[in-house]
Amino acid sequence: MAKPTLIEKDGRRYYRVRIRRPTKGICVDEYLPTKRAAEALIREIDLGRTTTKSNATADTLSGLADAYLNEPFLDRKKRPLKPSVVKDRRVRVNVLRRLFGDMRLKHMTIETIDARLSSAGWGSVNRYRYEVALSRMLAFAKLHEMVAENIMTRFERAENVDRKCKRTYTSAEWTALLDAADASGGMIGFFLRLAWATGCRKGELLALRWADVSPVDDREGIAACVYIRDPKNRQPRTVFLRPTIYRLLLAHEQEYRRLSDPKVFPSRLANTLYSADAPFQAARATAGLDGPDERYGENLTIHCIRRTFATELGKAGASLAQMRAAGGWETAQVAMRYMQVEEQSAAEAVLLLGGDE
Repeated sequence: MAKPTLIEKDGRRYYRVRIRRPTKGICVDEYLPTKRAAEALIREIDLGRTTTKSNATADTLSGLADAYLNEPFLDRKKRPLKPSVVKDRRVRVNVLRRLFGDMRLKHMTIETIDARLSSAGWGSVNRYRYEVALSRMLAFAKLHEMVAENIMTRFERAENVDRKCKRTYTSAEWTALLDAADASGGMIGFFLRLAWATGCRKGELLALRWADVSPVDDREGIAACVYIRDPKNRQPRTVFLRPTIYRLLLAHEQEYRRLSDPKVFPSRLANTLYSADAPFQAARATAGLDGPDERYGENLTIHCIRRTFATELGKAGASLAQMRAAGGWETAQVAMRYMQVEEQSAAEAVLLLGGDE
């Protein structure tokens, strides 16, 4: 019998159930909030009650899940989503399937939805992800005339939580994190520095290949350029490296470049990506930076580096055009969301009034 694995993500504990039985149509990889729920899921699988296929009728949530998962996952421009995004969506649909069981769609109300979501014990942000997933499913059901409306459009978000993450690194936090990362050894120290120097997303750095790095000789203050070939918004871009970070890249190459792996951050296992999360979390704990801050109630993450990058660019006077080119943000609105410079702008506005009572 399989056993759940206790893991910690973003300061919260989860029990992971990962079971692969292709011959029986079972493919499960889920994170549950309690050990009891995880063991219950394993028992269902062992008893043959849980598969990727369901015998539920089409007017139940399980039936809706079957129909929804059989459709291709496309973005707003009708392009296929990335495999990692598809995987996340499938996992959430299957979690919702088990949470709601064979509840009939016509019996789903604001009250029953809220009760089931609350019973899962998720934090506000994680719960919101499942609210979005359920809303997508019900929008699909409405499109195919399985329901008259998507009731989630009338659903009041739990606690009116602000979904826009805002935390950035202070100078002291960044120094402490780098010291801890360097002390731990491995590639994490350089990984964090490259993220800070380029503002790249974690996935972009993990997929970076040596063939994407080229030295630059004709631009003062620029030592190399890096081609980001498969970003989140599907618009390739080029980022540039200053001499200091490029020298660190060359030192990293001397130690870690492999003939068998073209990636800048090679993995120990074939056909897999380097896992930056575990060494980052270890360094964060060593630096004493675990836990949410008092102001925003958010944990420091790797993605906070990208937000700090945008904030520092904004403070330095970068234009929105420069911001979008450097960070790969698709719209000015998204770029502005990453720039935590509202307080600075507010202070400057007050100073424009002049006078000092």
